Amino acid sequence: MWSLQRGSLSEPATVQFFRPALGAWIEFHADWDVALHDNLNKTRERSEYIDWIGPVLKGEMVLIVRNDNKDLPVASLDDLVKVSRDRRKKFGCQSGVFYSEEFETRMKNDPAFAASFEAISQGELNYRKVASGRILGFFESRIATAHRIRHHPAYQNLAIHPFVLSTSELYHGVSRAGVDDKTLEQLRRAFKLLKNEGEIQKIVEQYK
Repeated sequence: MWSLQRGSLSEPATVQFFRPALGAWIEFHADWDVALHDNLNKTRERSEYIDWIGPVLKGEMVLIVRNDNKDLPVASLDDLVKVSRDRRKKFGCQSGVFYSEEFETRMKNDPAFAASFEAISQGELNYRKVASGRILGFFESRIATAHRIRHHPAYQNLAIHPFVLSTSELYHGVSRAGVDDKTLEQLRRAFKLLKNEGEIQKIVEQYK
């Protein structure tokens, strides 16, 4: 997940990229100093201050557990409540992350469902909590997590559970406050060219 800071698009010599901690979710705001952010779900709220480029790829939000829990009996949101109660342990979720419409509705209107989750502010903490057995699991991008499990020694005991919470198209999000119309059009043309030449898919495949 890469982000491009505001101001760098019109001043090539000062381009600055930064890589947030894996699993962290960064929200755009009208006065935020990030011009472009990748792998975002398109939502009505975000569309008020973000223009979209894409879709880039189809993303899956999947359940991440320890290897010894990869057969956890979870095939629905109701199962999460039952398993949490039976195991006397919660699942993890990250504040500010959009998981799915059904998930958000249940969190707001179903006390038993909400009580099955432990909220944190930084996604990295969920990886650590599952690896240490403090929580049963959490939801995260399949591509991001598969890459993390392959390359991070501390998370070799994690596994991707068969349960898929949601599937959605992911986009590059461009801040309207940080990018003018001319630059936005240039970015869209560049993306279209790279996609047509197969370069976008080559990058995606590196993380699968």
